[in-house]
Amino acid sequence: GMSEEDHWDRLETQRRNGKSAEIKTVQREKERLKRDHQFADEILDKVKRISESNTSAGYDIDSFNGEKFIVDRHIEVKCTTGKYPIFYWSENEIKKAQELGNQYFIYLWINFGKEDEKLIVIQDPHDKIFNTNIKKEPKTVWRISWNEQN
Repeated sequence: GMSEEDHWDRLETQRRNGKSAEIKTVQREKERLKRDHQFADEILDKVKRISESNTSAGYDIDSFNGEKFIVDRHIEVKCTTGKYPIFYWSENEIKKAQELGNQYFIYLWINFGKEDEKLIVIQDPHDKIFNTNIKKEPKTVWRISWNEQN
């Protein structure tokens, strides 16, 4: 059992950590592009948190791989303050990952905000998760539109 107040505190902490992880991922992407391709800051500004304006895109950040200045790296950010790489992946995110293939990445932050924080980058996670024996457990959520006349 968890009190209502503890529940809301936990959700707020998760929301703050999620936003912080996205901001940190944008910075990490800019560092990667600057290091590997020596791009100028105006080019690096193309790395964006799209989750600020579109939470249903199926991922959080637009970036690019570096060969061209077109968005070809779509990043879903996951983070946990725990030491085990466990995360939840929505049906919308799974569908988008399947659609985008190698252009879809999960950036999974482990021990987020702690001294031994670690980032795991998973390219084409749909293939890696559904075409291997990685442990996965489906969780079902139903969206109901109730109409009294049914």
